[in-house]
Order: sequence, then structure tokens, then C-alpha cells
Amino acid sequence: MEAYVKVYILSNSKKLTNIKEILREPLYKIVKSIDEAYVVIVEPGLDVSNIPLSKRSFFFPIDRLSSDEKYIHMLLSQLSKDQTVWTRYYDFYDETPLPTDFGNFILFGFSRRTDGKRILGLRTKELPEVATVRTHSMCYTGDIFTSKRCDCREELENALRLINERGGILIYPEEEGRGIGILQKIKIYNSQQIDGFDTFDAQYVNHFPNDLRNYDYLRDIFRHYNIGTIDLITNNPEKVVATEMSGVKVRKTLKLPSTVNDYNRDYLQTKMRKSGHNFTMEFTTEE
Repeated sequence: MEAYVKVYILSNSKKLTNIKEILREPLYKIVKSIDEAYVVIVEPGLDVSNIPLSKRSFFFPIDRLSSDEKYIHMLLSQLSKDQTVWTRYYDFYDETPLPTDFGNFILFGFSRRTDGKRILGLRTKELPEVATVRTHSMCYTGDIFTSKRCDCREELENALRLINERGGILIYPEEEGRGIGILQKIKIYNSQQIDGFDTFDAQYVNHFPNDLRNYDYLRDIFRHYNIGTIDLITNNPEKVVATEMSGVKVRKTLKLPSTVNDYNRDYLQTKMRKSGHNFTMEFTTEE
């Protein structure tokens, strides 16, 4: 297995200290702050003796670093972008051929080192120089139960057809309900149905962030498959930013049309209005 190592010193103070004095806890975790000044994240086996502390120091609010997991993941992605060494968060597990209604793919899996979080995906046997890519968060209600309250299943099927035709990869993280999970999603659906909240306000009134997803897996998957330039299938501008932060070049985005019906009309309009989704407007109306 390839070993990639990296260290971050995340600080809200200009005070510096000897890095060897900080690294006393088990590695590859957030180490408790030292004099409320430092948070350290390192990877196993790292030789820290030749790493200048000042070159790995960044200034961020300590309270947020200790309480906001998504912020930490996004911060690491940002800090990783221009570094010459990088941290591997996910390990490749295995892959196997999988014939589907949309073509013959290869099913693969990755596992996060820290907690075992799984990332599944499908890829074509041959990956072209410019791969067609979609990151599609798991949606039990849409992908499996064919719910009409979202356009997820339609997006998934259209993406698989396009990837099969062009060559590429579909990444399928377990991030139901923008990361809150299926059980919490049921509660959010009730807030929408009973109280009339839209998808974002329903999460707010139930004390959930708008979006808990992070894209820390992208760099490891792209590097494993030697993907450097892609055409990205998405209507979501935030996914474009997250994908570019992983180190690949997004040559262009490919938009997916969505079928509007009486159940998803408000949902789609809300995503366009509040999160900048860029749907193609060639919608067909299903009455």
C-alpha cells in the first residue's frame, strides 16, 4: 500500500512551540489543544523532525475547530490543495464487474481510515484521458423507493447512461439527506409536509446545518484511478468548487435535465433560488 504523510498545525495564536512536544497522543486524530493554542492533525508514521513548524501553521478559531466536523474536513481539503505532500483519508478496498441496465460497469469501494465510512462507485472498464464524473449522494427515498419528491433517481440514471457512453466514473457516497441520514430526513420531510417549510428551512428549524456533506474522498479516488481532467456531471456549483479543490481540472460541466411534477416543483425551485443550482430549463411537466 502506498504511504502518504502530512502534518497540519492549526492555530489561533501566533505563539509557536516545538512540534515534538505536541505529538504525544495517538496519531491521525485531532489532538487536544496545547495551552488553547494548537490543534494538530497528523498521519501515522510521520517523521516530524524535519518539518518546520512555521510552514505548517494556520490561524483559525479554536472553538469551531473543536466542534464543527464538516468545517475541519473542508479546511483540510483547502489546505491540501497546493501542498507537495498529501494525506490519504480513504483506502481502496476492492472492485468487481457489475452488469447493469445502463451498461457493464465495475463496482468499487473505498473505506475511510478514521471511521470506516464507505464510498461506493461504478466506473467503466476503460477510463479516457478526460473522464466523465458524477458524485451522487445516496438517496434511499429517490434512488431506491422512486420518490417523486426529488429528482435523484432521474439524475442517477441519466448520469449512468452518460458515463457508460463517454467513459468515466460515478461516485456514490453514503450521505443521505445532504449528510443528515435517512432517519433525520424523515423528520425533515414531516416539517416540509406539515409545517410548509422548504427543504433548507426545514433543516434549519430542526437544528441541522443546510449541508453536512464533505468531499474529502475525491482526491484519493481520483489519484487511485489516475484521473487529472474531467467533465463533471452536476447542476450544483458547490460540487464544482469541491471537485476543483481535490486537485483535478474540471474542463466543463454537464447539466442534467429534471422532470418537474407536482411533488418536486417547489423543491427544485428552492434549490435554484437558495443554493444556486443550475438546472437546464428544458423541463418536461408531469401532471
